[in-house]
Amino acid sequence: MIITFCEKCGNRVSDADIQSGRARRIDENQVICVNCSPKDSKPQTAPPRRATTPARGIPHPSSRRSGGVPTIQRQTPAAPAAPQRPTTGPVVRVPAAAAPARNTSSKPAAPAAFPVAPVAGVGVAVLFLLILFFSSGKKEVVERRDPPKPSDPAPVAPTTEKAPPQSAKKLMVNAGRVQSVVLSAPVKIEGVIMDAALNASPNVTTTWSKVSGGGDVTFENAASKATTVKFASPGLYVLRFSAKFAADEATDNLKLIVNAADVAAGGRASKNDANGDYDGNVDSITSDQVAGWGYDKRKGGEPIDVNVYDGDTLLATVPANEMRADLVKAGKGDGRHGFHFFMPLSVKDRQSHTIHIKFANTTRELSGSNKSVSE
Repeated sequence: MIITFCEKCGNRVSDADIQSGRARRIDENQVICVNCSPKDSKPQTAPPRRATTPARGIPHPSSRRSGGVPTIQRQTPAAPAAPQRPTTGPVVRVPAAAAPARNTSSKPAAPAAFPVAPVAGVGVAVLFLLILFFSSGKKEVVERRDPPKPSDPAPVAPTTEKAPPQSAKKLMVNAGRVQSVVLSAPVKIEGVIMDAALNASPNVTTTWSKVSGGGDVTFENAASKATTVKFASPGLYVLRFSAKFAADEATDNLKLIVNAADVAAGGRASKNDANGDYDGNVDSITSDQVAGWGYDKRKGGEPIDVNVYDGDTLLATVPANEMRADLVKAGKGDGRHGFHFFMPLSVKDRQSHTIHIKFANTTRELSGSNKSVSE
């Protein structure tokens, strides 16, 4: 007699139960009792049993003994379960190449499945990686600086610049102050280099030259800082003093007011007739000069004098003896009745001055006189 067990409830099932219908065979090695079988299911015909080699000590079912002595059928052990994969990540179910092993135990075998990692485990792993990534970088500290207030002074960067050496200073010169002179004598002029060391240095070259003026100019020594100069005719002259040291060069101008030799600064006695018949005109009055003409009709070609006033102050007595072709053409005596007077420094103070021109020894003013000027 072969004894097996129900695959569902585990009750003992014999061949007699199967033959009597109290149990039925599912396959070659599995049976199920009538209590565990569905009501509507039909008993399945058992497949033909294959011959097996009897194990040592266990008789084969085909060699049953008489007398009802039960024989024990050898059951094939179930194949070992597939190894489980680690549960630290998702697991993919892989189909087996061979047929599944049969379960001959008394208890039903649980379906084999690969474990799948829980979603929570994946989230924890991702969170850990993010924390590790951001914590591994260097932390940068940003210093907060408030903008400067409008009342705060701007910061001044410290300077390490040293003062230039004495020889590296910029070359500067001074030609002197404006002078008012007469034509009769040489005029002394002197230029100065502002840096004392360079002023005494023999390596500095200097020179004087004429910039403008109505006549010729003669320098006693044009290469000397201090020299004398002569003028050929009255007028306003501009002289230039130049200095050169290495590649540096500097210049400054000097203005000279040159009046005729017979111009008497501050006035002088005149031969004018107080009762003469005078005629004359002032052509221009500026802060630099006064120009015009005048004569005594009764004396013909004899020159006369005119006085130039700054307000009530007599500046000079000027002879009207310059030759002018326009006076000859106009029939004004013999034409030698023009005059020029170059204003002294007292008029060049940027103040307003009222200029009057009168015939000497009289109170009569020339036509066009009485004009205010300022430099």
